[in-house]
This record gives sequence, C-alpha cells and structure tokens, in this order.
Amino acid sequence: MAIDPMHLPIFGDPRPVQPPAAVRAAAVLLLVQAALTVAVAVHAGADPTFFAIAVLLTMAFTHALRAGRDWARPAVGASAFASLFLSIAVIDGVVVLALVGVSGALLASSLRLMFRAEVQGYFASSDVD
Repeated sequence: MAIDPMHLPIFGDPRPVQPPAAVRAAAVLLLVQAALTVAVAVHAGADPTFFAIAVLLTMAFTHALRAGRDWARPAVGASAFASLFLSIAVIDGVVVLALVGVSGALLASSLRLMFRAEVQGYFASSDVD
C-alpha cells in the first residue's frame, strides 16, 4: 500500500533520512537552551506553567526540525524566543543573568545553523508540491 504524498506524517517521514550535521547540532543547541530555561525558572522560583509550555513547544518543534519539516524552523525559533523572553522577565541576580546570556547565545547559534545555505536542500526535499 502506497502512502499518499499529500498526507505525510506531521512529525516525520516514513522513510527517515539522516539530517545534516548542522541541523543535528542546531537541535542539540535548542534542547540545551530549553534545559537552561528550566534551570532559570527553578533558580528564580517563577511559575513553571508558562515556562513548561514554551519548553515543551520547543522540544516538539525541534523533533519536527530534525525530521526536515520546513515549517519547524520559524516555529522552533518563535517558541525558543518566547522561552528566552520569559527568562529575561525573571532575572533576579548574576547567576540567572549568566544563564540567560548563555541561553541567548545558544539560540542565536542554533538559528544560524538552521538557516545555512547547505541545509536548504534538506528542508526543500521534504516539502510536498
């Protein structure tokens, strides 16, 4: 039975392809950034609900990014920026400021890796006309 190309799974291809190294590195950086967001929330004693939503969205969109979904690049960027802005809102000391700075650097690096010219073909090959 053939799979209808108009109804591919949202979070993965039935025939998975190994993502390029830049996409794998961006996914790892995004997951580390999500972990730092959790560390900021715990250290600052903030309400974890808003942080949990942003972190869970970042993790889900990172999974879709590794699967080659083109829509996942702006989506994961937006959710990671949301978690960064939530982290900025609860800065209360030098430790949290350092964690937020590292988190911002990780986010910038991952965005640069996701939109490199050599990975454009990986995302274009998974789009359906």
